Amino acid sequence: MEEGNAEVKKPLEGQLKPESQTLEAPEAGWLKRLEYRLGGVFKNEKRIEGHKITVDVFPNRHRSAEETQGMENQFQKADIYIPEVFGWSPKYLDHLRKLSDGKITPEELLQLMGTDDPNYYARDKNLFEIIYKSRKPIAIIDIPECHPLDVREREIRFPKIQFGSDFGQSLNSVRQYIKEYVELQKEREAYMFDQFVPKIQELINMHPQLRMKQ
Repeated sequence: MEEGNAEVKKPLEGQLKPESQTLEAPEAGWLKRLEYRLGGVFKNEKRIEGHKITVDVFPNRHRSAEETQGMENQFQKADIYIPEVFGWSPKYLDHLRKLSDGKITPEELLQLMGTDDPNYYARDKNLFEIIYKSRKPIAIIDIPECHPLDVREREIRFPKIQFGSDFGQSLNSVRQYIKEYVELQKEREAYMFDQFVPKIQELINMHPQLRMKQ
């Protein structure tokens, strides 16, 4: 699109899991709800600082390099990139922004992160190569590290499901885990929704190329 006549678009990385996996069902769909809420807000050409905003979501489970296939085309069309990163740190956001500006390379960032998992390494390598020298403004609206929801997520990450001869007790343990996880995702969704407009305003103020666009 031509400068001055382009819409400010942002893809969100998602984390959708197959609905058929019963225990993972609470997590599946929260991003769809977030996308629906954002879409509802912006369907009537909602404006931030005078700019028309549209939202594009790229859903994936963040587990392998294959899941980023197709992301590059959507990424290139976007004006702003918002990754889904639960428990992110300011240092990580700074690294992503330096990567986008070409101040560090994908290899350097991979070394800084130091992951030992080959699947995650391949995934991050693919993602970092897409971001590298793209000059895309980047924001994160997800839960930051040390936030109460970040602490709570770590507490319930490994559910205390009691298995044994008492099936009712096991069922109640699973039910409690699902209840806690659903509630956490609802609070996470609300937090992200509240962060969206302020973060976009911040980027528009920081980047002259965004201020020039409709």
